[in-house]
Amino acid sequence: MAVEAEEEGGGGGGGQLPRIRARHIKKRSLKNKSLSVSFNEKDLKDYVTGFHKRKKKRRKEAQHQLEEVERRKRIERRKKRKLERESVYGEAPSDTGAEPDEVGEDDEPEKENELITSVSGI
Repeated sequence: MAVEAEEEGGGGGGGQLPRIRARHIKKRSLKNKSLSVSFNEKDLKDYVTGFHKRKKKRRKEAQHQLEEVERRKRIERRKKRKLERESVYGEAPSDTGAEPDEVGEDDEPEKENELITSVSGI
């Protein structure tokens, strides 16, 4: 790829720029070039032994993607349940007030007592 500059006309008589000419390569020499193949033992070994590794890697990636999809579905279900609860309870969380907790605690022991009495009566 060497470029040789050849000047014609001995010294620039008419103000012309010197002609730059690339080195000519004969077509026959281009046709006669053979394809050279280099052999690398390490690259061959990595390629041949890498099938199992690449397969494991693909499976691991697929498993990771499935887990990510499941995680997103769980998050979406939680959001839907939360919205349903808020719509049922009138947009107010039940944990904030002390009165709903007291009412809930009073109702539960009565139910337990009723169950116990009915079982002991049989």
